[in-house]
Amino acid sequence: QSSTQRPPLAATPMTTTTTTTAATTAATAASLARLLAPCELRLLLLLLLPCLVRALEAPAWVKELRAANCARATEDVSEMYEDLPYPPRDPADEVPGQPFAVDAPSTPAAISHYLHAGNLDFSALGRPFRVLVAGGGTGDATVMLAVSFHMAQIPAEIVHVDLSAASIAVARRRVEAHNLSGDVKVTFHHGSFLDVRPGQLGRRRAPPGLPRGRSQGPGGAAAA
Repeated sequence: QSSTQRPPLAATPMTTTTTTTAATTAATAASLARLLAPCELRLLLLLLLPCLVRALEAPAWVKELRAANCARATEDVSEMYEDLPYPPRDPADEVPGQPFAVDAPSTPAAISHYLHAGNLDFSALGRPFRVLVAGGGTGDATVMLAVSFHMAQIPAEIVHVDLSAASIAVARRRVEAHNLSGDVKVTFHHGSFLDVRPGQLGRRRAPPGLPRGRSQGPGGAAAA
């Protein structure tokens, strides 16, 4: 007499339940959408949205693992750039008024053109133009910003943030080599941009009617 044995169950990843739940919820919503009027559909989507968010949210153990890996990666990157400031720059190569590395997006003209369709009137702001350079390294974007705003006689406040104190030291000496006057202020913040608290680097609210913009240049600058 032969007996039929059930095959052993395969190991199922912990994320399968979450993925299946989200897929089932989305499929149900799609099926109902074909049967409902637009107004009823909008109401249904509003009711289902919290369920979808909860279904797609990562479990607590995944969040903890991501946070640990992020902190470890940040430490490793910081140590690497302490030994190897990047990009390699020598402050002695800076000539006053002529940045050694030309970073084209980091100029008033480029910021106005790309972020505000050429309609930004810096003089109408009523305060210095503010720029945050996140991950500024040895200062290519920061130096170009400081020199170009100074030459254009546009007051500016530039904040340079980087994980590497060695890179910041190079950037600071490069800026100092240009003998800029008080209309352009450059400050340096040592640390991770992820650890910056709201208001820590100064006010960042754009004036009424001025759209916020972001420049995706090599230096990672955000302007407002």
